[in-house]
Amino acid sequence: MGWGIDAFTAAAARGEEPYKAKHERLRSLGTGYSPTEHNFLRRADGGPADMKAILTQKGVRIGCPQRSSTDEMTLQRILKFCGTSPEKIRDEGGRYLNGSYNDIAGAFGDGQVDYLYVALAKPAAILTEIGQGRRAAKLVAFPEDVRKHLIDTYAYNQGVIPAATYPALQDADVPVTTMDSVILVHDTLPEPVAYAVTRTLIKAKGARLTQIHASMGAYDPAVAWKYAGVPLHPGAERAYREAGVMQG
Repeated sequence: MGWGIDAFTAAAARGEEPYKAKHERLRSLGTGYSPTEHNFLRRADGGPADMKAILTQKGVRIGCPQRSSTDEMTLQRILKFCGTSPEKIRDEGGRYLNGSYNDIAGAFGDGQVDYLYVALAKPAAILTEIGQGRRAAKLVAFPEDVRKHLIDTYAYNQGVIPAATYPALQDADVPVTTMDSVILVHDTLPEPVAYAVTRTLIKAKGARLTQIHASMGAYDPAVAWKYAGVPLHPGAERAYREAGVMQG
């Protein structure tokens, strides 16, 4: 049993990038446990404000998490859509910095990079801290065509960071790309086990899950079972049907 990300789980099942083979024995206990926003942060003291203009300018200096993280792979997909790449950024005199969240947040605060790309569920501690730091920053909206490309090509979702989420970093709602967590199991997991785990999660909806992380307040059993990236485990299906949220 483990956590997956919806867009990458679907890619694993189909054997698509970054996977080389189909993972056909994956089963789901549902999704929606922790919606995660993709956040693009820019310096507030100059330079372009549009995402595509930022990423295609010569000399751009951007920080993002380690290679092969979901954050970094998503950024690479956006760069490709915009006609650029980490290699092109570096060849044109820019900087493409990989590191831990703390490392790249520190690099932004110190002026080593002017932009950050991170996928973190709100409220994200490092964004709150940057908003209270010495260097002014603003969240960047994801253009509609970028969001549509990620949805149509890779099965991401889209959402909004409400204006009051990071008051120092935004003065309006910010449209963004999102992804969500999936609980994954092997198809050999006994039906009673999958049923018991899923039933427990359904009963914990609301305050109990929110105690783990605020983002888990979004879990809705009526929607969770609808994830189509991999088949729903029969035990999970029984739990959702008994809860009265799954019909058909």
